Amino acid sequence: MPLVLETVRALGLDEAARAHLPGPKRQRGFAPQEKLEALVTLIAAGGDRVEDVRVLAEDKGLEMLLGRSFPSPDALLDFLGQFHDPKCWEERPAEKKAYVPRESEGLRALEAINRDLVARGAERSATLATIGHDGTIIESHKREATLAYEGTRGLPAAGGGVGRTATGPGRRVP
Repeated sequence: MPLVLETVRALGLDEAARAHLPGPKRQRGFAPQEKLEALVTLIAAGGDRVEDVRVLAEDKGLEMLLGRSFPSPDALLDFLGQFHDPKCWEERPAEKKAYVPRESEGLRALEAINRDLVARGAERSATLATIGHDGTIIESHKREATLAYEGTRGLPAAGGGVGRTATGPGRRVP
């Protein structure tokens, strides 16, 4: 987890989130960038649901590295709720069974944050990049599904990312 936190901080997740997400509704509590950082940490730790943040919150070393406590599952769920916009579904034609709605304003903001971080990670000044790929197998009974290592049939998740590691005096790049 320390490398995940170091990477998102080096890429400026907090700055990008402040630029693209609306500010907090209340002055107390966690800022949107703190909730986003907690969600990134939760996903990197293999969390399946927002309730899993409780496990991370028990790790005092990780909390010390984070520099604060973790938001509650309810706070994270409320934060995630802002990315859903029921109005996007109102345009669905009645005769369509399968439909992909337009992206909500919140999802477009997350896309902008993602673009900012990828652009910063791909800067020419970067001297070291780490490419990560999610090896999660999603159980499926489709014809294309293959046998996974643990014996289930499934399809690979389409997840991945690129991170830049900052270098400075005293840090050698292999």
